[in-house]
Amino acid sequence: DVFATEQPNGMLFIGVDGGQVVKAYQALIASGNAAKITAHFLADAAKDAKTLLDGSLPQAVRDIIAKARGTAPFRSTEPHYDTFATNLKTEFGAVADNFSFVAQSYDAAYMAAYGLVFADNFTSPSLDGHTVVAGFKRLVSGTSITVGRSTWGKAFQLLTEGDEAARTIDIRGTSGPLDFDVTTGNAFGPIEIWRPNMAGTDFETCASCQPGASCNLAACL
Repeated sequence: DVFATEQPNGMLFIGVDGGQVVKAYQALIASGNAAKITAHFLADAAKDAKTLLDGSLPQAVRDIIAKARGTAPFRSTEPHYDTFATNLKTEFGAVADNFSFVAQSYDAAYMAAYGLVFADNFTSPSLDGHTVVAGFKRLVSGTSITVGRSTWGKAFQLLTEGDEAARTIDIRGTSGPLDFDVTTGNAFGPIEIWRPNMAGTDFETCASCQPGASCNLAACL
């Protein structure tokens, strides 16, 4: 029994969805150790209001969830995000705001595709992981390209034609501009800190952490 041997006072969930979180809390309650856990931290995959804030859940589970805090990519403020969200809803019946990482995943897929396009048209060496990475370095300067289907042709042209040294674009994604450090390979973005609201009907943002700035989490305590 990890509670008896380690005596933890917090739980951290990474890479699990809301349904798995609920099952874990039900098991925690059944073990009789719920009172020992005073801190609950969830990642973006668990940010599912329909599951976590289901009014039919046992009150003991709802009480724990009310104490939880989570992180997720901060909602995009890009003007073309609304168009992206509308198209996603129309074509796939999915609500982008329900899972804040959708926009980031969409942008990442395009970034990978742009890297492959550049690498596949690079003179030497031939297409491999190294030339794809070299392609990523070509996405932060040059002609501004808003990520999406309508700009694919223009981006393809700029990454494949003319002098290789000039094959660059500056992509702006649905989640925001690409803040990619070509030296370290790190890509930065704002993070949201979320929690259930007082009524337990939805999630609310209690703080945000911006790249290069310290996070003030006082409002989330």
